[in-house]
Amino acid sequence: MSTDADHATAQPEGRVGDLGGDAEALLLVLHRADEPVGARVARRVLVEEFGRDLSEASVSRVLLRLDGLGLTEAVGRKGRILSPRGRRHVSSTLSSRHRHEQFTRALDLRSVQEILDWLRARRALETEIASLAAQRVSTDDLASLQAALDEHRSCILRGADPTPAGMYFHQLLVEAAKSPLFEALAGSLHSPALASVERALDVITGGHGTIGHSPDEHAIVLEAVRNRDADAASGAMHSHLSRLIGEVEEFSMGSMAQVLPNLIAALHQVPQS
Repeated sequence: MSTDADHATAQPEGRVGDLGGDAEALLLVLHRADEPVGARVARRVLVEEFGRDLSEASVSRVLLRLDGLGLTEAVGRKGRILSPRGRRHVSSTLSSRHRHEQFTRALDLRSVQEILDWLRARRALETEIASLAAQRVSTDDLASLQAALDEHRSCILRGADPTPAGMYFHQLLVEAAKSPLFEALAGSLHSPALASVERALDVITGGHGTIGHSPDEHAIVLEAVRNRDADAASGAMHSHLSRLIGEVEEFSMGSMAQVLPNLIAALHQVPQS
């Protein structure tokens, strides 16, 4: 079985690049150790704690590559330790992993209050995105947004699931803003994992008889973007998300609010169209 070590390639000086899973795991082994670690001990820990069944020779090759990258240092015949650069790399990796885990927990929305916080965060972000989209939108962007809007309306008329088309309109608007920063931020708030929450919103608005309001509001946003009116686009998006916030607040005061976690869990099982 081939491993990351068998496909090792030299990296440019000063750049770590993609180390691969075996190398990253080995760096963690050294990070946890209180003394230099040799290939034999490292192999045992990799197998027992990381489920990576490398040969001792493969471990040695990975260590040599890490030496060449300046991430590890040999301590005589005792084994290897992390270099200062290696410690910085592992610290950065662990911090990134911790942030990812925090974000995953934060987006596991279950309560009405959590959904309201999510919508308020979206409102703050997407009003700016709509403004940028109005300034940077292309002809192709406008055509895609119109097609998504038409599909959203068609889904409601057919009685089909409108959630994917509605979500797609927002995602296309992010693309039209042409900002890698806003795209990354919005991507976290439009994660596929949140599709069940989006569907719960449609259930709530459907119960209020207002599910058809969203495509109409999207149309106002699109018209402002088409006219390249940044203020109007921002205002239309703010009004759209404020209306959703108001509907969820109204829902929270009713007797059905307590079943929301079960509703989201059930909708999570519904495949996306």
